[in-house]
Amino acid sequence: MGNSVGRSGVLIVLACALSACQIPFYANQKKQPAPAPAPVVQPKPVITKEQQVVKMLILNGEYTLSQNQLLTPTNDNAYDYFRAALKLDPNNARAKGGLQGIVMRYVDLARQAAARGNYSQATTMLNTPASLTLITY
Repeated sequence: MGNSVGRSGVLIVLACALSACQIPFYANQKKQPAPAPAPVVQPKPVITKEQQVVKMLILNGEYTLSQNQLLTPTNDNAYDYFRAALKLDPNNARAKGGLQGIVMRYVDLARQAAARGNYSQATTMLNTPASLTLITY
């Protein structure tokens, strides 16, 4: 019986030692990276013909503004383009900003004229945007 207890004790110690040494089978496996999620394709916003026209009017207005075609030539100037855009889209911020840009350009031209001592031209430059009653938005 003493041998039986000794054998049981050895088996218990051996079982505990082996169970402590065992590593779960999945611990040695490398984790597979999660598959990349499928890209979410956003549908392209539908742009109406009117929105395309407004966009082109604003682009033309910005270009003519950069060329100092503020009020002339007729039908090819920044003012006409921005006003046409606002007729189609009355809340368009870029078109409103374009009209403000025209006023600011006249203020800059007036400053330049005044710096050269040409006060009558400076006065004309300041009166021009003031006479454009349609610039109110």
